[in-house]
Amino acid sequence: MENGTASASLGWLSEGIALSLSEQMACHSIRPVSREERMGLIESLDLPPGALLSRASMIKVAQKATADWVVFGRYTGRENNISIAVRILNVRSLKLSGIITASGPISAMPQIENELAWLILKNSGLEKAFSRESFAQHTRKIPNEAYSLFIQGLGQRNEKERLQMLLKAVQIYRYFPAAQLEIGRYYFLHGECKRALSHLMLAAEGDMVTPAVSHMCGTCYLYTDQPDKAIEAFSRIEDAYRGYETLNNLGVAYLLKGDVGQALSNFQAAADKAPSDATVTLNRAIALHLEGNDKLSIGLLEQGLKVHPRDGMLQFVLGYLLNGIGQREKASAALERARKFGVSIDQLSMQAPGRWARMIGPGK
Repeated sequence: MENGTASASLGWLSEGIALSLSEQMACHSIRPVSREERMGLIESLDLPPGALLSRASMIKVAQKATADWVVFGRYTGRENNISIAVRILNVRSLKLSGIITASGPISAMPQIENELAWLILKNSGLEKAFSRESFAQHTRKIPNEAYSLFIQGLGQRNEKERLQMLLKAVQIYRYFPAAQLEIGRYYFLHGECKRALSHLMLAAEGDMVTPAVSHMCGTCYLYTDQPDKAIEAFSRIEDAYRGYETLNNLGVAYLLKGDVGQALSNFQAAADKAPSDATVTLNRAIALHLEGNDKLSIGLLEQGLKVHPRDGMLQFVLGYLLNGIGQREKASAALERARKFGVSIDQLSMQAPGRWARMIGPGK
């Protein structure tokens, strides 16, 4: 959305209107391209992020996203009367709609956005999933002051300044799932699980129960030694959306609960997705040992060390298992390598083998 006003303070509306329209129109039969997807597509096409796209560039982005329609436009005026004009481009036929407009004071921007979203749906023949009255319930409830801080925060490249803007947004309006999610993600990526959980749980109270949110919550519950809650969070993720990180961490949670069978099943599923990952290999080997299959476990560790010869934990567990079958010389060499690579042999030797399993994350 192009800013056609003379005011830089109204610049947040460019992304704000686009994001609000997308959120309001989203339903089971309409899936707008998310901001995150859009930014990724723009980057993949080597287009400048944040710059106003030409119509040709919009079409390229839409085609790569396999979108049916592109909505673009411009807003003009001042705070007491903002006018928004958009057009809809059919990506297949390249047919362009007439101009669709909505206007009013910025204080009524949520209602203006809702009216514009409804007109877009009607023009595209997509309004049948709603009545006008029911669609009015989709009107943005987050006040402009909080929403503008959120939008400006998303555009910040400095992550600390971004965090401060997002925190200000949720101070103004606490029930703001999208902002709570971004704050939770920041703390998760910085390994601050207690802070991350407090914001991710607020995000989950809204419509933000996505696989990413469930993964972050599950990992943080695991990090804070709450395996039951971790299993509950991970289990909310449908099988098709479980990455190897989720499967690995779910396996660790089951291992901490003493359910070796479920742990091994999840580690195997993780290995199918990431066969050479050192953490997954380690955890599979530990679970196999606990199941009584040391021969297979040793073979797995030896294969893993061909790819990750400097992995201290793989060396440690191999040494432990070799020692258990009487191969003292090989065990001693493996344990010495583990110590060399920074593993605290004495400390680990005091723990139960199930505690040697490693999660993936939190942190970058």
